[in-house]
Amino acid sequence: KNKTSGMASTSALKFQRLSSSVDVSFWHTLSQKKLEEFKLSTDPITIHGNFSIPKIVSSHAIPSRMMVDESAFRQASISEDQHKMNGLLVNVNTVEDFKKIDKKALLRKEGTKIWKDIQKGICRKRPDTLNRFLLLTFANLKTHRFYYWFAFPAIIKKELAYTMIGKKAISSIFSDKFINRFFEAMGKRQATGEIASHFVLMKDKKDANEPKLMSLDSFFKGSDNKRKESGEEREVYFVFADPSTVDEYPGWPLRNYLLLLHHELKCNDAKILCLRDTHQYVKEGKKESLRSIVMSVRFTKSQGVSDPVTVGWEPNVKGKLGARVVDLRSVFDPKTLARTSADLNLKLMRWRSLPSLDTTLLKNTKCLLLGSGTLGCYVARTLLGWGIRKVSFVDNGKVSYSNPVRQPLFDYEDSIGGKSLKAKTAARN
Repeated sequence: KNKTSGMASTSALKFQRLSSSVDVSFWHTLSQKKLEEFKLSTDPITIHGNFSIPKIVSSHAIPSRMMVDESAFRQASISEDQHKMNGLLVNVNTVEDFKKIDKKALLRKEGTKIWKDIQKGICRKRPDTLNRFLLLTFANLKTHRFYYWFAFPAIIKKELAYTMIGKKAISSIFSDKFINRFFEAMGKRQATGEIASHFVLMKDKKDANEPKLMSLDSFFKGSDNKRKESGEEREVYFVFADPSTVDEYPGWPLRNYLLLLHHELKCNDAKILCLRDTHQYVKEGKKESLRSIVMSVRFTKSQGVSDPVTVGWEPNVKGKLGARVVDLRSVFDPKTLARTSADLNLKLMRWRSLPSLDTTLLKNTKCLLLGSGTLGCYVARTLLGWGIRKVSFVDNGKVSYSNPVRQPLFDYEDSIGGKSLKAKTAARN
């Protein structure tokens, strides 16, 4: 039985943090874009992620994470059970820059944007802008170690407190017929591309089995009239996609949502529907184990007006505030690693000293090298250092014991027996 059924309690509202998950394809794409597009620029880049309602496996909720992959750099389509999040990527050029950058200022700047969007009415028209993320990275393209730190900005107004004054399971508030029709309507809403992460549900007391779904903007535009009509005639629930897997706490996205509701309605309390089930899950006839809950939240506002404070840096794997590191050397092919490292050296020279350097021309150039002695070996190494990939050697000699100490394309094993042809051995090595 759902633990939240029939529960009524009063307590300061707490929130389950949102966690991140980065697919390997994201780092691969970031490496390519760093080489080909971003270069030495540290300008913020808009990227995209998504999260979904936690999936149920063997009666247990699998934690939901905010995911980014290779599609983060473009506007990719998402499935019906996913909810998009827009973010900002700040990629620095050295690990020292990563450590020294003012992280409080970065987070504060993003929080200020959200607060201004709430005040201007942007968030009620596009509620997906309430939930954003910030990603600070440093990509070491020589070692393929990536340093990163996610933040999910949440705004705190010190004079505004949230208290949970009641919480019940969705099945104890609505009838089965109402629940079925609600999830059907939500499924249609998602199928048409409407934002399903935040919206309004109204239950008319005259027609208790017919849910009415409405966008936040439509509701707020007529909120004065609707408040006069509500109370005796209809009940209003503010719905949000809740990634939380904890019965006691709603998910992190509710924080900015509550701030928006208080700013728009100037209300003392609100009913929040924490949506933890999907249309497909209900469609499969699993209503007996629904996890969605309805909570009543009271807003307590003290005197005075404070500047908003932004929190939200994600803890690392040790549970402390700090960055994470992923080492992908074992994932990439060794030849690919060598090739990208060589390309990186050449591109750095072009970015910093020789902007007119045509690296593509060098890469496609073919060289015929006459002689594989001391001079030939060093010329070949220089050609490779400048990005030339195709070198043909011409030499009829064989590697002798005296060659390896002066000619870096040969080693001791090549000289044993005096049978290794210089041209073939140089090309192989």
